[in-house]
Amino acid sequence: MVVINVVTLIDVVWLSGDNQITAAFEIECTTSIYSGLLRMADLVALVPNLNFPLYVVVPQSRVAKVKKELSRPSFQALKMNKKCNWIVLEDLVQEWEAIIKYGTELDAINRLSGSLNKIKN
Repeated sequence: MVVINVVTLIDVVWLSGDNQITAAFEIECTTSIYSGLLRMADLVALVPNLNFPLYVVVPQSRVAKVKKELSRPSFQALKMNKKCNWIVLEDLVQEWEAIIKYGTELDAINRLSGSLNKIKN
């Protein structure tokens, strides 16, 4: 599988001005969270040193499923639990205007995202 083929399967790819990938997003409102994470895992497997964040966008009702999937041994072996964050769709919709107006960097998105790394056990 060629990297470009994997990238074309990802829902949203944020490109910077020099056509470098800034971030990748899978939008999983009704489709399988596992399949979205698997597409991103394929990318990580093909490019293990990738230096841009991965996000899965889900409704609040599906966050527990994202956490469960990211905790799977196969995703942890690829360190997806550290490379992939989730964004709650409702939070994104609420903050959309401010992100569009002021969010030219990933910082605006990162503040909305959740991560297994941010969870205290």
